[in-house]
Amino acid sequence: MLIFFGRTLSMLFIPLSDVSVLDAAGKYLRCLGMFYWSLGILNVCRMCVQGLGFSGRTILSGVTEMIARIVVSLVFVPVFGFNAICFADQSAWLSATLYITPVCIYSVRKLRLSSTANHIQGNANK
Repeated sequence: MLIFFGRTLSMLFIPLSDVSVLDAAGKYLRCLGMFYWSLGILNVCRMCVQGLGFSGRTILSGVTEMIARIVVSLVFVPVFGFNAICFADQSAWLSATLYITPVCIYSVRKLRLSSTANHIQGNANK
C-alpha cells in the first residue's frame, strides 16, 4: 500500500495544492514500504528474544537502532539531504535486524540445549 499508494494516502492529510509536499511524502512512504519486511523480521526476533528472558539483548537492539539513526542524521543527511532522511528508519531497522537475528538464533539454541540437557539429566536421576 505504501509503495503504490503513498502519495494518494498522503492526500488525506495534505491539501492537493501542496504538490511538492505530496511528492516528498509519496517518496518517503515508498522508501518506507520497500523495507517493511525488515521491520517484520526485527519485531519477531526481538519479541522472541525478550520472551525467552533475554531482555538486555533486546535493549541493545534498540540502542543499535538509535545509533543508526544518529549516524544517518549526522553523516548522510548533510551529504544526501532528503534522500538520506527517507532511509533513516530503514537503516535503523536493518542495523537492529542484523544484530538481533543471530542473537535470536543463538538464544533459541542455547535454551534448546539447556532444556535437552535438563531432560537428559532428569531421566538419568530416575
